[in-house]
Amino acid sequence: MYLLALLLPLAGCAQDAPVPLTQSNEEGCTWLRSLGPQDPYADPVPIKQACVGPYLLEFPQNYFDEQMGADFQGSFRLALEYPSLQPFKAGERARRDVDMAMRTVKIGYSYPRKPVREAMRSVYTPWESQKDNPAESLEGRTEGEPVFGLTPYYADMSRIHAYQRSKGQNETAPVMRATWHVDWYVTRDAAGEVERLIKCDSRAMPGTGVEMHDGKIVKRKDEQTPLCNHRFMVPEMNIWGAIRYPRFMLDRWQDMEERARELLAQGLKKDFGEAGREEGK
Repeated sequence: MYLLALLLPLAGCAQDAPVPLTQSNEEGCTWLRSLGPQDPYADPVPIKQACVGPYLLEFPQNYFDEQMGADFQGSFRLALEYPSLQPFKAGERARRDVDMAMRTVKIGYSYPRKPVREAMRSVYTPWESQKDNPAESLEGRTEGEPVFGLTPYYADMSRIHAYQRSKGQNETAPVMRATWHVDWYVTRDAAGEVERLIKCDSRAMPGTGVEMHDGKIVKRKDEQTPLCNHRFMVPEMNIWGAIRYPRFMLDRWQDMEERARELLAQGLKKDFGEAGREEGK
């Protein structure tokens, strides 16, 4: 009983320990956490903080994918509605569905532990174990005619078939089908270095997977929706940008990247007007 009497006050102290209001990352950036129940419908829209490497950013809550700010680890993505490339209305993504996914452009930023140009090279340079795989390098692919200002590098299926057969793959294996592979699109800088890389589900996939209904983009039930993953760099900040969108939006890749860069600049400047400046709620 005496021991229990001693431990009870300690247990009470542990329960009463305050929850930290801020969190810091490895680069020393500290952001205000989103604590307690979050209201994605809040009006005015609260401003939320997040970090990318050493950089502190602020965005209105409705710009976030979950419309509740960064998660408990500090990770976050932004979500914009296509074709306007504007944020969804407050609370709109709380009831998301496949139709909403078809008109969503997701944007992420990260701070690699190595120079961002090295990070870019690693995306089109095969691992040692895959160095002979023609699907994993620009050199093993077939360069095509420019598309929307991008240089395509398509999977060379004859080379892929030969490589996979040498590895003992069956002719009916999924990797032997063109639709299994992705198309690569790049642009290069004046020195010939790849400055952005977009990997999209194969053009061999039929259809877009979407249709218009009452003026809105919605999911077709009879088709898959090919997707794209778009990588770009912000070398002066060593930031790595990633944009994800359905392939039918590829013709507007420049608009989407420009918008992603613009939002990064606005987030750094904390320049979103007076849209509900209730920080940390």
